[in-house]
Amino acid sequence: MLERGAFAGLDAAMMVHPAAVEMDAMPGSAVAQFDISYRGKPAHAGAYPELGVNAADAMTVAQVAIGLLRQQTGAGDRVHGIVTQAGTGLPAVNHQPEFAAACATPAADRAVLDGATAMAWTAIDLTRAASAQSPG
Repeated sequence: MLERGAFAGLDAAMMVHPAAVEMDAMPGSAVAQFDISYRGKPAHAGAYPELGVNAADAMTVAQVAIGLLRQQTGAGDRVHGIVTQAGTGLPAVNHQPEFAAACATPAADRAVLDGATAMAWTAIDLTRAASAQSPG
């Protein structure tokens, strides 16, 4: 934004985050960011779906489980996720969807991701994202 001139002519800029209570500083928490790729087996979904392993099922289970995990995490813990690759088209068994997640509870989140892997009979590739950060 700065390079494109969004702040040209301004003397000050603020970034504001909403909160449930008044505060002059927002507490930070460590954030671990991961890129997740579930690996299944491709197949023609119309002719021979039983020959494939739909890795999108694992991603769906993981998203639901992360949502349920939020009920059990602490007040300052956050978990967020986004689908970054959902498939290549129809009719194909989605064999390698991709997901990105940011969390403050990596051990619990890893357990959820591994559970989804087991439930959908897939494999998982989990890498720490280059953009991982801790507030300093």
